Order: sequence, then C-alpha cells, then structure tokens
Amino acid sequence: MSNTPSVQEQEKTSINLPYAAKLPCLLRGSFYRFRKCPPSFYAVGKITKNGWREPFLSGYDMPNNWTEYLGATPRATVLDFDYMGPFFVRCDHGCSHLSLDGEGTSHGTASCTNGFEFRPARVFRQSESQIQRSGFLFVWAGIGEGALDTAYGSLVEIGIAHASRIPILIAHHPHADLRPFWFAVETASAVVCAKKPLQALEMLHNARRCGR
Repeated sequence: MSNTPSVQEQEKTSINLPYAAKLPCLLRGSFYRFRKCPPSFYAVGKITKNGWREPFLSGYDMPNNWTEYLGATPRATVLDFDYMGPFFVRCDHGCSHLSLDGEGTSHGTASCTNGFEFRPARVFRQSESQIQRSGFLFVWAGIGEGALDTAYGSLVEIGIAHASRIPILIAHHPHADLRPFWFAVETASAVVCAKKPLQALEMLHNARRCGR
C-alpha cells in the first residue's frame, strides 16, 4: 500500500497553515520578485476608522475632502517604501467608510465632510491607476474589523495587480481563515503569516536589504 498522500490529502495539508511556526514566517513562495520591483506598494484590505494602514504612514493624515482625495500623492512609510494608495476621506465620525444606506460600499470616499459626495467611477479609476503604478501589492487579511470578508473591492484589486504582472504579497493574521480566498491566494508571489501587517512588511524590507 502506497504511503503517498492522495491529491485530496495534499490539498487539505496545503490549506491548514502551520500556525505553530515562529511569526512572522513565509508560508509559501519567495521574495525574489519583490527584490526586483520598485519600493512602493498599494495596500489591499478592509478600510476602517483608525485602521491597520496607519502604522505604515507615520502620522500622515488622510485627505479631508474629495478635492484632497483626488490630489493625493504617494507617501513615504516608516520602512522606506512609498505608499501608493488607497487614500480615503478622513472623518472623525467614521462615516467615510459607509454609504448612505449604512453599508461599507464607498471605499472610504463618501463622508459628511463633503456632503457624502461619492463618484464610483472616479474612485475605481483612481485606485486602478495607483495599483498599476505600484511596485507590489500588499494584501492584509486580519481578524475582527480588519477581516477580508467584507472588503468587497479587494478581490478586484488583486485581479488588477495580477493582470498587470505586479508582485502580490498576501499577509494574514494567524487566526484569519484564508480558505475561502484560495483562488486569490494562487495569485500571490509570497504568503506571510504575521500578527500585525507591519511585521510582514518588515520581513519583506529585511529580505530586500539582505538580498534573500
């Protein structure tokens, strides 16, 4: 009787990630393509008030209104990467992350500070351009408010990057379940498990410096 696992068993093993590993850790792929690309990224994942992107930006405040949003330019991060986007309208009420019906469908661009002005086509084209000008795509799958489950535009953003041959780094919290996103995971040049997104980006930063 053969000891070789069946295809089904191999697939199951590949889905059950080694959470016991020392974090952050590279689960699959490599950083080779990231060493060759420009040091800039577009950050894919849930947009929330005081969200997970803030530690990257070292105190930078997001745009206050629609005009500033349209004029947003790349920002340096704490790790010498340029943050290309997405940008979203800053609002202390947190309402910029909701549409008028209370659902998170405005990509963080409709708020009370601009009368809930929201132009889907402009937001899409703006984000598409930011992705295509990025060196790589950074995807964060967190837990709780940072979960990828309701970040509805994320799969499209990943698809744009993949079609544009832009390297994709998917990072996830050890308790985040990536199994529903297996199709998107197949686009990634590297998958990293980390407790915080900044740790995953630091791992890439160190790999680029060391030439690994």
